[in-house]
Amino acid sequence: RVSTARPIPKPVAIALLIAAGFVVVVVIGSLLRGPARLPPPFGVAATGLLAFDMDGGIVLAEPDGSGIRPLRPSDAKQYGATFSRDGTRVAFWQEDGWKVVGGNAEKAADLWVVNVDGSGAVNLTPDLDVAPIRFAPTGSWSPDGSSIAFTADTEAGMYVVATDGRSPPRAIGDASLARMYPKWAPDGSLIAFAGMELNAPGDLAFPPQPRVYVIRPDG
Repeated sequence: RVSTARPIPKPVAIALLIAAGFVVVVVIGSLLRGPARLPPPFGVAATGLLAFDMDGGIVLAEPDGSGIRPLRPSDAKQYGATFSRDGTRVAFWQEDGWKVVGGNAEKAADLWVVNVDGSGAVNLTPDLDVAPIRFAPTGSWSPDGSSIAFTADTEAGMYVVATDGRSPPRAIGDASLARMYPKWAPDGSLIAFAGMELNAPGDLAFPPQPRVYVIRPDG
């Protein structure tokens, strides 16, 4: 038996031609437009002020380097500026006296938080002697901006403190690890950090073997 192709009904043929024409128009249009353009960044991704150390203080500047101004002028040295996630506040270290660490005198510092316009400055660690790591950020802001996790050269090693300054820092570490570079999880449930085992407080195990750990904000 010889089978023969049946003609396509006219309405179906017209529909197929229209669909094919639409695809061709879309393809040609996309080629003429070039690469797709993304919308400008907004919210926390928007281009905004920069905060950095200059001449012993924290300054703010526009992304193009213009409009440089001090964040909170002080005779004490400031460093380690870190923006809150919504870009409205800045945390930083400000030197305050000396502390003996490992038999050596080092500059102690307090953790401060201030609004980007320089108002509302709060000292979060007035009663905690800390000699921070100068090349590391001040700490890590919690996703909602209510707390900061930071490390210190103390037996506890790591703390969480409320950014309103109404309560003292809460230790969430112990003497078993040297803790550095805390980072909040996006949902605020955990804090990751780099840790190295200690033989005794202040005495790193050899050879040092840094690992990544996580801990709940309540310790």
